[in-house]
This record gives sequence, C-alpha cells and structure tokens, in this order.
Amino acid sequence: MALHNYSFGLNSFHVENCRSKGDHNDSDWLTVTVTSNNTAFPPQTLLIGDNLHANDRVENVLSRGFEIDDTTFVTVTLVVVNLAHSDNQASDAASIALKVGGAVVGVVGGLDAAGFAGLDPSKLEVGLLEATAAALEGIGELLGWHSSNPNCDGEVASRVWTFPPGVLTGGPQLLGPVVETSRSPSECGQDPHSTITYVATPGAALEVQLGRGPLAGVSSTQRGSQLFALGPEQQVWSTFFDPANLGPMAGGWSGWFPLGDRTFAPGTPISAVSSVERGTQIFALGEGQRIWTTFFDPANLGPVAGGWSDWFPLGDNVFPPGPVAVVSSVERGTQVFVLGFDQHVWTTFFDPANLGPMASGWSNWFPLGNGTFAPGTPISVVSSTQRGSQVFARGLDQRVWTTFFDPANLGPMAGGWVDWFPLGNNVFPAGPVAVVSSVERGTQVFALGFDQHVWTTFFDPANRGSMAGGWSGWFPLGDRMFAPGTPISVVSSVERGSQIFALGPDQHVWTTFFDPANRGPMAGGWVNWFPLGDNVFPPGPVVVVSSVERGTQVFTLGFDQHVWTTFFDPANLGPMAGGWSNWFPLIQDRMP
Repeated sequence: MALHNYSFGLNSFHVENCRSKGDHNDSDWLTVTVTSNNTAFPPQTLLIGDNLHANDRVENVLSRGFEIDDTTFVTVTLVVVNLAHSDNQASDAASIALKVGGAVVGVVGGLDAAGFAGLDPSKLEVGLLEATAAALEGIGELLGWHSSNPNCDGEVASRVWTFPPGVLTGGPQLLGPVVETSRSPSECGQDPHSTITYVATPGAALEVQLGRGPLAGVSSTQRGSQLFALGPEQQVWSTFFDPANLGPMAGGWSGWFPLGDRTFAPGTPISAVSSVERGTQIFALGEGQRIWTTFFDPANLGPVAGGWSDWFPLGDNVFPPGPVAVVSSVERGTQVFVLGFDQHVWTTFFDPANLGPMASGWSNWFPLGNGTFAPGTPISVVSSTQRGSQVFARGLDQRVWTTFFDPANLGPMAGGWVDWFPLGNNVFPAGPVAVVSSVERGTQVFALGFDQHVWTTFFDPANRGSMAGGWSGWFPLGDRMFAPGTPISVVSSVERGSQIFALGPDQHVWTTFFDPANRGPMAGGWVNWFPLGDNVFPPGPVVVVSSVERGTQVFTLGFDQHVWTTFFDPANLGPMAGGWSNWFPLIQDRMP
C-alpha cells in the first residue's frame, strides 16, 4: 500500500449560459465526494463564484487533499449546484454534500474488496450518477426547489470519475473539456450549459482563498520563505518557497496545506519565528484562551502535514484576544510575549540550555514588571544580541515604552529585565510599533504619528543619541502620509540598513529604505518614498521577510483573497522600480 495526497476539482469552468434567466446572476458551488473502495471521505464544498454570468470563466477550483491508497478503487463524484437565491449558501451547500455523500455510500458500501477487484468502472459511474440524481431531487424539496416556489436554483452539472487500482498515481490527470447541462425543474430557471475540464492533481489544495485577516511570514533558509494565514475552516494554512525543493505554484512555491485540524477564531493573529535552519514555529491564541503552538524542526519531524508537530498549549495561563509577539535570540530558543488581563506584559521562553517545567521544556509564564498598557495594545519585540530581547509598546500616556533583557546588563525585574522606560516625550495614536535590529545591540523603532507621517528613533551603540539610554531623538521620514491605524512593516537585509513598507491611501504599497552604502535625500540618509508598482490592494497587513543580503520579499492580501507578492533580489533584478519583480499571486500555475 502507498498513500498519495490528491486534490480534485475543476481545472476550468466556462459558463456558456447561466441557470438564472434575465438579470439574475449565478452563485455556483462545487461538492466533492471521494470514496476509496467502500470507505467514504468527508465531503467537501467549494464556492466557484458568487456572481457568475454567461461567458465567465473560472479556473483551478480544487479541494483540499485526500490521502489515497493507490491499491484501492477510487470514485470521485463532483456536483455543481446554483444557490443564487439561498439565504445561507454555505450551509445549504454542506447539506447537499451530505446528501450526495450518503447516496454515494449507499452504492459503494455494499461492495466488498473482491467486488471492487472485478468492477466495471462504467457500470459504477452509471450507478453513482443515478444515486446522485435521486439525492439532488430530494434535496430540492428540502431547500425549496419545487414548483410551488420556483427560484432558479438547482443542479448545474454532475460527473462521476472512477480510478481503478494503480491509476491514480503520478502527475495531474484531466477529464474533458466536456459539455455539461442539466434540465431546469422550474419556469424561472433555464437549462444551464457549461464547458468543464475536471482535474485530479497530486498535493493539497494549490489555490486557497483567504478571509480578511492577518498574515505571518518567516525565512528559515537562504532565499527561502514561508507564509501562514487562516484559511478554509479556520485552520492555519501554509505555503513555502525552498530553492532546494521547488513546488507547483507560481515561482516554485509549494501548494497551500493546513497545519493539522486545530481551528482558531476569525481574525486571530498568527506569529512566526525561526530559530534553526529550515525550522519554524508558529503561535496563536486559541481554544481555552491559551497560547497554542506547533513547530517544524528538520531534526525532529512530527506527525502533521510535512513533518509539523501536533499543536500544544503553552501552559494553562489564559489571555484576552490579541496578537502574540515572538522572537528567537539563541539557536532553537524562542520567547513569547502577550498582554494579560491585568494589562501587564507576560512572557514565557524555551531555551535548550535552561529547560522549564511546562510542555516540552518551556518556562512558566511571568509578568515583566509593573508596566501597564491599554487592553488590546500590540506588543513588539526584537533581539539584537545573543539571548537578549527588547520589548516595546505604546503606553497609557501615548508614549512608546520599552524594557530589555541583556545578559551582559541585568536589570532588577523578573529574570534580569530592566525597568520599563519611555523613549522620549513624543506621543503617538493607538497602533502597533514596528521594530528591527540591523547591528549588534542596535535597534530602530517606527510608529505612525498623529500627523500621519512615519516617525522613527534608533539606538546605535556606535552613535549614541540624547534620549534615555542613548536613543536618538524622534524624527519623521519625509512627507508621505498614511491613513490612521495603517500598519508599518520593517525588515533589515544589510548591516545598519532598514526598509519599511506601508499601504498608502492610494492602495499602493509604498516603501523607503536606509542603506549606508546608498544614502538618500531624506532625514538621516533615507531615500524618498516610492510605490512598488501599480498594483492596488485592500487595507490589510503587509508582511516582509529577508532571506538574502540586500534582498526582501513582500506579501499582502489582494482583492481576490489570494496572497500577492513581489521581491527584490540583487542577483535577479525585476522590471519594477529599483529592480523589484512584478507582483504575482501565490496560486497554482495555470495548466495548459
């Protein structure tokens, strides 16, 4: 027996004419039911499009992956229905999937292994189509598709695809293009007519649409990046680019895949960190208001997709909803920070040289002194020296406050942290503070001001300033303005160099950078702000990582709910401003 992960769905769906008449638009859903011998997988539903017209074309609507035993007889039943007039389309689509799944199980459930060994695929296809048609007739009554209440909803296409043992292996397989049509049971609707090419392809879902919410990114190997987001069914999904292991998506990115079955509330922030080559750990506030985590360590592979560990909570401490800040300051070591119900910053850490009593050797949670912050205040953290960390947050007095742990300069707070202190008297509106380190024991902080300009201050041990501890005075980065609350993202790709990114009021991603070898005309040598091409994006996070010296990659969520990216690689210059690549979405490369 050999298991293969396969996805099934529509390589292309071309609407020749809609089911709905007149000015109505179609909202079409795909249900996918898969059996392996007489065992059925849970059915899946996917939205094809919620505003389809005649001549519209949709591509690459794929299920999540099914683990298929290549020695079994596999059936795939694909049903497309129109739910334009349903008040709860997702729920109705799920009901249809369950009905179709029950009908399929009724056909294959009575067959034993010997029966499958000598089965004629065409006869099974006919039997499954007949059972599906009966199920759809029954579901019509359940959902109101009957003559006393005509509404244009109903079946668009049904197709059964069979794979005898040993057939479903290797690369993608296509069925079609085939012309599909179903009779309309009511005077309101017309007979739909679509040309469909079906696909069975190795791997998990290669094209994932994401809800509006946070993204997280990290680089754990040279020229490699990994991205995380809440995806279908509120699971954490991931995709990665590894130059030593190129995948099937645009540019060589892997297919999207979920990290286990754990789910999180909509909009939950995800935090990611790397503490070892090709290793990554992610954190989020989940069930029971605890902090949950999973990790990938190439030296300690786990049972979840791709070798990730099972999810586990960091102790029994509970926290209010909000972001989790994470940092690594030593190989295989990580520290986590979160704002507690008592408005203090709490932390726990894993240090392989100093194992604690919690799960897997994490320390107990403890608060960082008496500093208090408004509920929901984002916490930012950076490491600028081995086993050293610094934390920043906007205080109740609207100033930016900080505390740090430096093993060479221990303070009086728990564990040797110094007392909290403010970075000067400048005040800022509520919002996140972006921080970066580009030199040993040096840090730079960025915040959006009340004047809608980006302001910054820095600590450089070789260039001490006039503020507390040697920090520079705050100063604005040029005249570019951003909407209140706009997140600022920052990365360093060269010693003493930094680059920041933000989504402008014109919906372009804007950037400026400081490079000591390429000084610009703005304050301190920063270059003038410039947009990254003409692509526009809805309000949301801009995630940046650096995986090579002077190289940077940017990610943001598009209007199409796909993640879009652009990169600057000094060894592979692109056509946009300054040598940046064109923007492209992280979806499956189109099949011919």
